[in-house]
Amino acid sequence: MKYTYMTNIKSLGFIAMSLLSIQTLQAQTLQRVKPVWWLGQSAAVNYNTYRGTTQKLNNDFTTPTAFHKGEGYRPYASLLLEYRPGKTLGMMLNVAYDNRGGEFNEVQAPCDCPANLKTNLSYVTIEPSLRITPFSIPFYVFAGPVISFNVTNLFTYKQDKQTDVRENFSDMKKPVFSGQVGAGFDIPLSAKSNATQFTLSPFASFQSDLGRNPRTIESWSIYTVRAGIALKFGTGKITVPQVAPIPQVVVVPPVTDRDGDGVLDVVDKCPDVPGFAKYQGCPIPDTDGDGINDELDKCPTVAGLARYNGCPIPDTDGDGLNDEEDKCPTRPGSISNKGCPVIAKEVIEKVNFAAKNVFFTTGSYKLLPKSFKSLDEVVRVLRTDESLIIDIDGHTDAQGSDESNLVLSDNRAGAVKKYLTEHGVDATRLKSTGYGETKPVADNSTAAGRAKNRRTEMTVRNY
Repeated sequence: MKYTYMTNIKSLGFIAMSLLSIQTLQAQTLQRVKPVWWLGQSAAVNYNTYRGTTQKLNNDFTTPTAFHKGEGYRPYASLLLEYRPGKTLGMMLNVAYDNRGGEFNEVQAPCDCPANLKTNLSYVTIEPSLRITPFSIPFYVFAGPVISFNVTNLFTYKQDKQTDVRENFSDMKKPVFSGQVGAGFDIPLSAKSNATQFTLSPFASFQSDLGRNPRTIESWSIYTVRAGIALKFGTGKITVPQVAPIPQVVVVPPVTDRDGDGVLDVVDKCPDVPGFAKYQGCPIPDTDGDGINDELDKCPTVAGLARYNGCPIPDTDGDGLNDEEDKCPTRPGSISNKGCPVIAKEVIEKVNFAAKNVFFTTGSYKLLPKSFKSLDEVVRVLRTDESLIIDIDGHTDAQGSDESNLVLSDNRAGAVKKYLTEHGVDATRLKSTGYGETKPVADNSTAAGRAKNRRTEMTVRNY
């Protein structure tokens, strides 16, 4: 290919500008986007511990024995908002469903019988907190007040030989003021360059029983240890430090094209092998090395075969056996059954039972009526599952000539096939074969052995 002098000059100018641009981009380091406002949800488990005493549960019911201690695990869930204007200090706000229920330790009533008290206390809480990130890692601590508004205040009292009492506590505090401290760790889930950042934040907190008396009477109080996880997201600005480009001295190489492919050697990645401009002067690649170039290869990153356009042998039904080995390529099945569905054990047992109950007139291939019930069951099995196929094999004992036994066994297998087709089974789903005396299962020198060898076998398959 021939180039004019002006064409060469333009090409070299473009190369010099490209190299300068690349150098400039390399000097710019992308930093992680840092949103100021974050939204999210959290879920946690409260471990509630009861202290103090309660006995008068409401104005109508007082237990005969006071309850003193207890515990319980209950759910917590919140919607959260975070404000992080800087690296260290920030604010958090949780609006939550907070369950402080539990069960008091069992006591003995005056009747010398056990008594139990279970509670279901739930609150809507508002939890503003100061958030502090003391280190360069995304570990943070938080602390702040908790304002709780009671939603449910149920109790269940059970005493042996007494009717259970299910009522509401009286004298409930509305609202309840307390405080909490805790810590968490923000695990980034998004790429640094994403404008929207997601984080997963495991956290734990402790809420003292100071001020945490659910009722205005008695000394019952609750302190809680909470462990959970929060999913948060925020959107910020992508900032790339602006670095002044360093002037580069570009040494212009001689203008050559050794392989004559129209791509100058200075930008040709394969200067001695003819190629194409879109591949930087190299031939069409074969990424997976299967002998089919990427432009013709439908699966360029996975080695395959030409007859599948460069892709591996397909597995249409996704059962782990490729279509060339799979006897049922469109139906998921088991490798042990050549890719076809495993036939139910009860189906196989029904067919085997029927085979053992097929009877003929002595020396003839005429079916006896007592065979019909078993064969009708085979018909029902085949009608239920249209994919099933049955091989019908006839066998005789060694009495008589080989030729006559072979004909008799073949006629008997054919008689079973004929009965099944006459009762609605497609003949293409049945294969009958006579083996005469060639496959004995017992000794033909005894009457018992010969009786076992005179048999009809049916094998069910689905391929």
